[in-house]
Amino acid sequence: MGGFENKVLWITPYKGHLSTHDSSTTITAKMVVGARNFLFLFVAIAIILIFWTSSSFTGGSKWTPELAKGDLLNPLKDIVNPPEVHAPPTIAEESEAKFKAEEEKAQKEKEEKEAAEKERLKAEEKAAVDLAKDDKNRPKKPTADKTDKDIPSKTDPDAAAESSKSEFNEEKYAFQQDLKLENPKFDTKDLRRYKPHNYRGPGHETFATYFSTRDSSLHDPYFLAAQQLAYRLLWDPRSKSAKHPLTVFVAPFISDEQRDLLQAAGALVKELDLVPWHPAVATYARWRDLFSKLNMWEQTDFSRITFLDLDTFPVENIDAIFDNAKTQQCRAELLPEEDKPKEKEICEYTFTGTEVPGYKEINVGVMVFNPNKAMHTRLMREYVHTEKYDSKMAEQAFLSFTYRTDGPFPASFVDRTWNGFFPQSDEEGKLKIIHEKLWAQNDHLPWANKMFPDTWADMRKLYESDEFVDLRKADGRREY
Repeated sequence: MGGFENKVLWITPYKGHLSTHDSSTTITAKMVVGARNFLFLFVAIAIILIFWTSSSFTGGSKWTPELAKGDLLNPLKDIVNPPEVHAPPTIAEESEAKFKAEEEKAQKEKEEKEAAEKERLKAEEKAAVDLAKDDKNRPKKPTADKTDKDIPSKTDPDAAAESSKSEFNEEKYAFQQDLKLENPKFDTKDLRRYKPHNYRGPGHETFATYFSTRDSSLHDPYFLAAQQLAYRLLWDPRSKSAKHPLTVFVAPFISDEQRDLLQAAGALVKELDLVPWHPAVATYARWRDLFSKLNMWEQTDFSRITFLDLDTFPVENIDAIFDNAKTQQCRAELLPEEDKPKEKEICEYTFTGTEVPGYKEINVGVMVFNPNKAMHTRLMREYVHTEKYDSKMAEQAFLSFTYRTDGPFPASFVDRTWNGFFPQSDEEGKLKIIHEKLWAQNDHLPWANKMFPDTWADMRKLYESDEFVDLRKADGRREY
């Protein structure tokens, strides 16, 4: 057997015979083939592994044994929080984001403004309701005198907030709407060249009114009322004055056409500078310029003035009101330090109004006073202290405070026959002056409802006649 240590029995079928021979060469060849096959298998396995770990199935992720346990077609499916990939924003994306932010900011600001506007309108509506209640109840339901605590204070945060939202209620009410009444047709240019009717130069008394409707037309009710007041005081046989002119003080913005019509009718027209006013609480816009009336105290070319609001209508001669207004002496001991140097000049004064029952107020729709430079200075100094008087009632409240009965310049009074404010249904024939907007509908005054249109018709009939031309010629031509 020793001879067979390095020998292999190779049995090869050959022609039906079994033979043995030395296989050294054949074994070597077989080993080469086996090694080649093994290497091929190894390379194949390596290629498969490389393809598996780098292919799109894994999305480029590093292959791990955990992935082998998952879905080979979706290896990231079982990962709870897959990594997020954030690409830097493009210029277009940045621009779009900026635009969106600005748009959102603008929308927010718009919503805030709309909310603020709603609050402002709500405050104005409340102020209007409160004022309407005051107007309705003031003459008919007298109450106890107001105390200092009833007067709005500038330091009151609620009053300050109300004022900051809106000083004036701009709403127009029915009685402020234009009237469908035709203005008189006369030669305005020619008739205005004549002197004011009854005017006798400086140093005399005058009736007066004040017209200050902003952006008014020739059919504005207050302008028509000014014309009718001129007719009643200068020409109407029932109520004309025997000796006093009518001065219509106007605001700077009143048109030349309106001034010319008043001058043609025989009135003296004088402009007053505006006096700015900032009320402590919201009030009517139509009262915005009423503090300009204080400049009437500067008109010292008149000895005394009987002032009538545009909604006052004399129904008979009222010249005697000047006689009822007495000259008084001030309470010098009550003068503030600012007025003491002018004591001699300021202390002789006239101020007459009508008491409002139950209120510390004077109705100044009809008042008599003497113009005085020192008093004008005092009024202009004091009116800005809005905490001292009720802003809702504008210049009436201020003058009531200035001429209060316990102050240095107590007012004297005439009864309501001279100033029938808020006339009642049973006062027909009892009033010399009806203080009511007679151009508006007043259902509680059936006896007064036709007064305004009827007097308007009478006025036009006179103004458009030859008789009126002769009456104006009798006044003589103006020197200017």
